[in-house]
Amino acid sequence: MSPLSMDWRRYRALPPAKRRLLNEALAHLFMGQVILVCVPFRRMAAWLGAIGIESTTQIPDGQLRMVEDISWAVQAMAGRVPWDSQCLAQAVAGYRMLMKRGIPSTLYFGVKKDPQAAFSAHAWLRCGSCIVTGAVGHSNYRIICQFSRTVLQPDKRVVF
Repeated sequence: MSPLSMDWRRYRALPPAKRRLLNEALAHLFMGQVILVCVPFRRMAAWLGAIGIESTTQIPDGQLRMVEDISWAVQAMAGRVPWDSQCLAQAVAGYRMLMKRGIPSTLYFGVKKDPQAAFSAHAWLRCGSCIVTGAVGHSNYRIICQFSRTVLQPDKRVVF
């Protein structure tokens, strides 16, 4: 059995709510990738929210499960899309999914320069004390800026 048919069988076996979350993650990863390729960063930054502001490190227990599910969905789909879905596209997808549900989060941009390596950048998303996307190696980067939208009302619009 091919890996694609195994993925399809696992997908079909998931509960409908999990399948919808995977579909939403796929749509946001695609839109995030399009935006990263087509939109200048200064325009994208205006959408990301307030610069230099961080969201709270406390989230209600009722939202923690949704945050974990969004993290799972974005990471699961990022590894299966036919394009290279790097840390920034994943962080933007997760940020948008959380914002849609009225869950505050912070998107971080970091850099590092090792004596042995060239300049490297990374993006990750934090919600409460949970790193939603980009957790691997994020502590090795120096934060250069962060964006946050702390609006607690769900945003039902799918506008970037």
